[in-house]
Amino acid sequence: MNTESNVIDVENKTNVKATLAETPQVSAMTEKGVNDLAHENDAQEGWVATTDWVESWKSKLPLQTVMRLLQVLVPQVEKICIDKGLTDESEILKFLQHGTLVGLLPVPHPILIRKYQANAGTNHWFRTYLWGVIYLRNIDPPIWYDTDVKLFEIQKT
Repeated sequence: MNTESNVIDVENKTNVKATLAETPQVSAMTEKGVNDLAHENDAQEGWVATTDWVESWKSKLPLQTVMRLLQVLVPQVEKICIDKGLTDESEILKFLQHGTLVGLLPVPHPILIRKYQANAGTNHWFRTYLWGVIYLRNIDPPIWYDTDVKLFEIQKT
């Protein structure tokens, strides 16, 4: 098969075989089947997001840092755009890349150090984990062969 014969010269309009009338409409290219419409109707009849629902989880999002950053940077970027008459984003990206956030963001909370307090559950977990590591590291050579090792118990109700 000669690939050169399949190439269409876009500049030469006589070589283009499709006409505008033969080009499918956008609605035909995005047309949904009967099954797709049935599933869409089921979803529409079910749960619908409300303003109250959005506000209930939106207020819980941790956006304080991002909002603080935007409060400081948006006026600076707008000023640079107006002063220099920028329409290209490359200068703005350079400004943002070489800028610093020191002093803009709130100081993070101090790291809380807690000491380990043993209890029966963590002791059992650690013992099981440790013996599991020992067992798995010593499978080859098989030193546990014929020893009936049980790493954990299955409780029967």
